[in-house]
Amino acid sequence: MIKIIDITVDGNITFKANEDLHNVTIIIKDYNFNGNILRQYFEIIKKEGNYFLSISSVLVPHLKNTYIEINDNNKLLTIDFKFPSNLLKGYSLYGNSCVCWRTYEAFNSVYNSPTISNLILDDKMYVQFCEHVDSYLDTNITFGNVRSNQNFKNQYGTERVVNPNVPIDRDYPITHHFDLDIHWIHTKRRELEFGDSTYFFKEVSSNKIPQEEFREKWIRRVQRGKGTTKIFLWSSSEFFNVHGDWERKQLINRFKKLPNRSILLTERPEEEFEDDLHIVKYISDWKDNHQLQRDKFGGIIWNNQLENSKIFKKIIEEKFL
Repeated sequence: MIKIIDITVDGNITFKANEDLHNVTIIIKDYNFNGNILRQYFEIIKKEGNYFLSISSVLVPHLKNTYIEINDNNKLLTIDFKFPSNLLKGYSLYGNSCVCWRTYEAFNSVYNSPTISNLILDDKMYVQFCEHVDSYLDTNITFGNVRSNQNFKNQYGTERVVNPNVPIDRDYPITHHFDLDIHWIHTKRRELEFGDSTYFFKEVSSNKIPQEEFREKWIRRVQRGKGTTKIFLWSSSEFFNVHGDWERKQLINRFKKLPNRSILLTERPEEEFEDDLHIVKYISDWKDNHQLQRDKFGGIIWNNQLENSKIFKKIIEEKFL
């Protein structure tokens, strides 16, 4: 009846029929969830055509047991399928923000590095982390108060990211790695729920993550990354500090001289650069944006992590994979 001919990691499904079909309802489901991921009605599906279904790429990493349910004039057919996964095998990604997590999602790959769902709020410390990554990854970590975030505090009056528009606990854990502070801003577990072709992530407020679990996650993901090829991600839309031109130039020069691969997205065309291991990519859609366009909590208002992760994915595919 219907045959799937292509499935992409971005959540796109291409299918065709072996005969003309009329009044067909196609539903995407997952055995692990209640509700419909997608419901789409086709008045006619012609034999000679290709047809498409599309779901959000944000959902793909959560869907492990998916199937298509086809209702053709009350005749029911199901087809099991899986999205491509682990496309980053052999590589590990590192970042200063949740865009690293989003880029792993874009590849539907396991987290084989520990900079996931956490922040490094000092840009100089992030570059220093990149330059001495193995030392920072392998050291014993402890929990404590903010230490190395003076630049952020001077500019925004706070040592922590506390935004009333984002569900971040004020007392989120901070781990110490030598002189580096890591801010673990996501402290509650999330559950994915589906309605009828709608979805939302529900935070389970009564199920707060134990502090020691953050240490375990760090150690586990560090071990996963052993022996992989490192790629460092950074975006000028996620500079946590405002820099003068000279200081910015020094930080970017250090970043593009790392012994490992690195990718930087920038709003300034004159900063474009590329060699075998590094790329500074000018994003033309960011033209005329500047670093002072921030909310009162320090975030750059033209930042979009989901779109940035797609750009990182494209660059990684074209340059390194």
